[in-house]
Amino acid sequence: MAQEDFDKGRALGQKIQAYAPMVALIMLTIVFVGEYFVDNEFNWVLFGLLGINGSHAIKSTKLKDIDIVSIIGNLILLAGTIILVLVVLW
Repeated sequence: MAQEDFDKGRALGQKIQAYAPMVALIMLTIVFVGEYFVDNEFNWVLFGLLGINGSHAIKSTKLKDIDIVSIIGNLILLAGTIILVLVVLW
């Protein structure tokens, strides 16, 4: 009984962990687009976070097995990190 409950909880936790980056990416995209329409300019901090989270969202899907998608995901992560560093230093 206890082992079955543990296995069910573990399976649910793995599903939540798999979908969390995608949900966060969608939320950041909504905020980014909304911020653009309110201020009529890009919010570079959100753009950098979008890039970083986009990379993790790609790595949480089955697309990570494709080499070119993995390379693009790493380039997105690099670009998002550079944007965040430049915004902080600006």
